[in-house]
Amino acid sequence: MKLVCITKPVPDGVSSDQEPQVPIRDTPAARLHPDDASAIGFALEIKRHRPETQVDVLILTEKPATALAEDIARVGANRVILIKNTLYQGSDSLTEARIIARALEARAYDCILAGSQTVEGGAACLPPQLAELLEINHLPFIRSVEEAAFSATGAVVETEDGAFVRRYAVDFPAILGLSERSGYRLPYPRLKEQRRDVSERIVALDNRDLKFAPEEVGAAAASSRTVTLHAANRQDRAPEIVDADAMGVERVHGFLKQRGIL
Repeated sequence: MKLVCITKPVPDGVSSDQEPQVPIRDTPAARLHPDDASAIGFALEIKRHRPETQVDVLILTEKPATALAEDIARVGANRVILIKNTLYQGSDSLTEARIIARALEARAYDCILAGSQTVEGGAACLPPQLAELLEINHLPFIRSVEEAAFSATGAVVETEDGAFVRRYAVDFPAILGLSERSGYRLPYPRLKEQRRDVSERIVALDNRDLKFAPEEVGAAAASSRTVTLHAANRQDRAPEIVDADAMGVERVHGFLKQRGIL
């Protein structure tokens, strides 16, 4: 089974260029959106139970994201593909979908996994636009997947949209949009893995590979623009404070094991 995860780094806050308004994603504090992290976490969970599964992660970025790519490789991705070119800066979601579609032309896949929402208020236009370009189905807001029924030919999932929970059987190839509510998490690299050289798993693509004309990408090719930006409301978890005693050490040890660090 071949799974491809697609993601774009997001900033910890929401900011934009002045004109046109384009989200600044690649700040020093750039990270994975929680929904994207859930999608990658699900793929790695499938691989954990079925080691023959191929998991590729495609990162669209305007600035270097080597550290992020290496961390994803260290937790189990077979290949991390970085798409980076200053020519693509300012592209809207449809242009980005075209860039990803071209990157996928020579790659076999059974299922594409993505997040359901984005940092800019939950627009998440790219996955359905990519599905249209690839002529495959797209199903967002997935809160659970029947892992036993997940195969190279299809999946059974539940989606949550407002007050409604729906159950679907999906034939592959398709794009599945996972939600943070699914409970899947991107594992942390274990301490013994943090210094391992994973450069052979990192693949860099730029416009020399994808061969877009300058007028086909970037702000000049954008057919839409962001009018306003706002951060989606999220509930922050209250910090847990433990004492420096045996009980506190045990609690921290349990937390690190749960996160896969130990």
